[in-house]
Amino acid sequence: MKAKNSVFMDTLLPLVIMVVLTIGCIVLLSARSKGLGGAGGSYAPGSYTAEAQGMGTVKVTVEVDESSIKSVDLDVSGETPTIGQAAADTLKKQIMDAQSSAIDGVSGASITSSAVKSALMDCLKQAKA
Repeated sequence: MKAKNSVFMDTLLPLVIMVVLTIGCIVLLSARSKGLGGAGGSYAPGSYTAEAQGMGTVKVTVEVDESSIKSVDLDVSGETPTIGQAAADTLKKQIMDAQSSAIDGVSGASITSSAVKSALMDCLKQAKA
């Protein structure tokens, strides 16, 4: 006769792990299908603008064609000059390289990075509508 702990380890634990992984995959696929960070997409060509709150107001404007981000402009003039404003060029490069809002951001400028990601996600959501 197996101990109760052994039954749990042999049957229930693998089942629990499988359920958790399945739910994680569903959430990830759902986010990507809604354009929330996945690379590329099917966009309505044009220019889209959105704002988010960082240390001040962060404004992101992106120009997209049918399948990619063509350009990005960041207005971070309300951010701390030596932190958020200094991160703007790195954030733009990350966005253009990733072609999505799935960027690392800039260490030390996490509030500005989060605001840029949020506004960018809004822009891409507008472009997919």
